Amino acid sequence: MQVGTANVRRILVYGGSSVNLIMLDVLKAMKISEDQITKKFSVLVGFSGAIKNTLAEIYLPTYAEGVASYERSRVLNCLSSYNVILGRPWIHNVKADPSTYHQCIKILTDWGVATIKAPPRMETDQVILNPEYPDRYVLVGSDAPDSVKPKLKRRKFAPERNAIINEEMDKLLDMGMIREVMYPE
Repeated sequence: MQVGTANVRRILVYGGSSVNLIMLDVLKAMKISEDQITKKFSVLVGFSGAIKNTLAEIYLPTYAEGVASYERSRVLNCLSSYNVILGRPWIHNVKADPSTYHQCIKILTDWGVATIKAPPRMETDQVILNPEYPDRYVLVGSDAPDSVKPKLKRRKFAPERNAIINEEMDKLLDMGMIREVMYPE
């Protein structure tokens, strides 16, 4: 989605937020000039009662699937999984219909109804950190650098056991229960 002068990823559309939020790091990456940012401190209280202070306020254009709007966003300086959180002000302004179940947003445009779908989830590989504790693992993105991925050694089995293992593997592959993963050596 286009926010300001940049194509921003990791945007949460959340009807539970009464304000639009943008992280300070995003504004720095966009190289927004100081005169566009209004120093305006306010307090945000989360559902759990957690309190965050905003640093400023900024008006930025947003563009989503043919619908342009000019939005007021509060600036936060904190770590977040999202770069921008679009709340009820944006949802009502563009007449969006977000669906968490379908992982999409429908927006009425001049050309009809546009659907913005969430990107597919990143595939991950499970990496066991210590063989003595197989229940302790981390998930590593499949497209992670090779230096992060595990270096597995192929185990040798007796020929009769190898045939049984291959037969079971073929069954699981055919059923779609497992998939083949190739690791560089």
